[in-house]
Amino acid sequence: MRALYVLVSLTRGGSVAQGQGIAHLPTIVRRESEADVEAEFTSALRQNPKDAETRAAYALWLQKGNRLLEAETELRAAVQTKPDDAGLRTAFAEFLALHSQKAEEEYLEGLRHCPKSARLRASYARFLVVHQQQDSKALDEYEQGAALADPQEDPAAFGELLAQYGTLITRTHGRGRSSLARAEKQFVRAVSDAPSAQSEHRYAAFLRFDKKDYRLAEQAYERALELDREFPLALCGYATLLDKVRGDHDRAEQLYARAAPQGECLAAYAGFLRRVRKDFVQMADLVTSDAGRDDPKLQDPEWDNARVWHRLNADGQLGGGIRECAAAGADSVRVLACVLLYIAHYIGGGLR
Repeated sequence: MRALYVLVSLTRGGSVAQGQGIAHLPTIVRRESEADVEAEFTSALRQNPKDAETRAAYALWLQKGNRLLEAETELRAAVQTKPDDAGLRTAFAEFLALHSQKAEEEYLEGLRHCPKSARLRASYARFLVVHQQQDSKALDEYEQGAALADPQEDPAAFGELLAQYGTLITRTHGRGRSSLARAEKQFVRAVSDAPSAQSEHRYAAFLRFDKKDYRLAEQAYERALELDREFPLALCGYATLLDKVRGDHDRAEQLYARAAPQGECLAAYAGFLRRVRKDFVQMADLVTSDAGRDDPKLQDPEWDNARVWHRLNADGQLGGGIRECAAAGADSVRVLACVLLYIAHYIGGGLR
């Protein structure tokens, strides 16, 4: 088999990435024609109709091609083949949540088969919040999941379930002393029973935004980065805290720069370069980089001046300096930004 789509990192008996859901199925893809890809899937399934993981991967491919009825059929067949696989159950229920009216029925059926699955329980609770606006019912599901799930079976999912539970407590009951204490209990348990950079990051965000305890938030961010030095969410969260709360701009810039190659917090970094460093050239380079063009936050009109300047400079149209800037600007703010960019570039970055 030529392995157009080959599942990797399947562990613990071959379940789909331990319940990460269809959107997170790990695949290796070699670019070939659509017909060749489909032929590979159908050939593999003819040889082994009970290969639930290949059916789930096929469903993902069908879903990306907007062939939703076929994708649903394949996912349903995968679940029927492995009814006790929490990963497949989660993938199918999340698919139905986006494309059908029958998601809750599938969630409940899945939980009858997999009552101790942290991933499936958390997914159902999110469904209740997002699609049904039933926060109280979701809190009950999180509470049940926290009591039933084994942290060692899927530590990442267990930690995330507790973090979502804590977040929903403050959203539903406010930030009074009792609700904050109840919420913090979940975050503390997550970092204790399922330690990871992600659980420490979620705890840091709670301490920072809900409890306003910046000292403890810093410590949680540092623990997250001790566990994973390049964890992007912790890099970004800690950078913005140092930048906007502590005013420690040198350390903040180091963290922004470490996150940037991963395409993370680029808008915050660009704002830092403009606001703190007055480095308009580096800001424009960041906004117009490949990663910047893919960042929705950098598509806001406030970054148009950087794109205008970069385009004119690339075309060699800034030889006359201020005159071209004035012609390019649609308003006084854009003209000024263009002029500053011009000066920063051609006078050796003297505005830095």
